[in-house]
Formats: sequence, structure tokens, C-alpha cells
Amino acid sequence: MTPMRVWGIAGILLGIAAWIGAGAFGLSAFGSTASWQAPGTEAVSLSAGSWSVFQLVDPESGAITPSQIAQERSVSVEDLSVLGPAGQDLPLTCLYCDGQDPLTAPVDLQLANGIASFQADEAGSYSVIVSGESSVMAIADPVGQLSDVIAYVAVLGVGGGFLITVGIFLVVRGRVRRLSTGAGSGYNQPGALPVGEPAAPVGPGVNAEAGWYPNPYQPGTDSQMWWDGKQWTSNWR
Repeated sequence: MTPMRVWGIAGILLGIAAWIGAGAFGLSAFGSTASWQAPGTEAVSLSAGSWSVFQLVDPESGAITPSQIAQERSVSVEDLSVLGPAGQDLPLTCLYCDGQDPLTAPVDLQLANGIASFQADEAGSYSVIVSGESSVMAIADPVGQLSDVIAYVAVLGVGGGFLITVGIFLVVRGRVRRLSTGAGSGYNQPGALPVGEPAAPVGPGVNAEAGWYPNPYQPGTDSQMWWDGKQWTSNWR
């Protein structure tokens, strides 16, 4: 394997690693600030910003498509209320109403139905009250968290693409050069001899008898090429 191909493969692997890192950063934005078992009241310490309340989907439900995930929703916006630090009732925005497509998101790497969002005007302790059936709830700020890591996602994504592109180029270029010089492994490899081939075997001289001689195209190696008594052939080992 030529050094060019080695560097190419290394570039491809580094590019894939960069893409994996970009995906990990992106998914980290969908981690919850808190999760709890409902019904009941949960006190959550939040910073100022827009927050969303989700109902996590039971992994054993087998729900995959948006419609299947939506069918797992047992908590409605009417079952939810949020109290601010001063005890004020905060207005909620339904995330699945008004004919919108069901909002699903990976929260803590688990699919979840968006129930409602609200605006936290100040940092402090907020009370999230959930009634209705037993369910696992979570609160997160995907938009805000994604904006915090989007630069890392972009750099790793673009950098990974560049490394993979360069790596593929080096692998292909190394392969072409390897074939053009007759490099390879095994016996009786077909193919035309390179331009500018040696006139005779190295060592025995022009009038050498047919036989295996050091490969003039791979000097310094154990490779041998067949000399038919007049010229080099494409058979080598």
C-alpha cells in the first residue's frame, strides 16, 4: 500500500470521526434539563429563555413514525400548567394544536412528544404541574442549546466533509499510480508495461536468458519480473 493511500484512508477515518462528533454535539442540544414521573408537580430551576415540555415515549411501545409517536401522547396542553418564580400562571403555546404536524424530538436520546412551550422571562425556580395519566415528562430548550453548539457542529461537519473528500482523492490517486507502475501482489498480473521500461534485466545484461529477475519497476524490493529473453513481460511476483 502506497503512502498516499495510507494518508487517504487516515483522512477518511478522521472525517468520519469528525462527522460523528458533529452528530454528538447536535444531539447534546436535545438533552433535558429535568425529567420526572407525572402526574404531580415538579420544581425546575431554569434560566431565562423559551422552554418546552415533552412527554417521553415508552421505548417498549415500538413507535417510530411521527403518527405512531403522536398516538403515544396521553398528556394534552390542558393537563399542563406552569407557575413562574413569583407564583404567576404562565401562558402556554400548544406544540401540536392548530393542525400542525406532531412535534417530536430526541430528548435524552429518547423520542418525545412536544406538549407546550412557554417563555421564562427571568432565571429562577418554576413549577410544572401535570395532571392526567401516568407518564414520564421532561423539560428542555432545544433551540437555545442548539444555538450554543451550532458552531461546533458546522466546523466538524464541514471539516469532516473536507477530510473525506481529500482522503478519497488520495486513495484513488494512489491506486492509479500503483497500477501505472505495475505495483501489486500475486502472480501473472495482466497489464501493459509502463512507459520507459528498462531494456534489460538488472544485473544479467541484455542477453540474459528467460527467467525471473529483480523487478526494475520496484527497485529495492523482493519483487521479481519475468524476462522472456528479449523483453520484460507483465508477469511479476
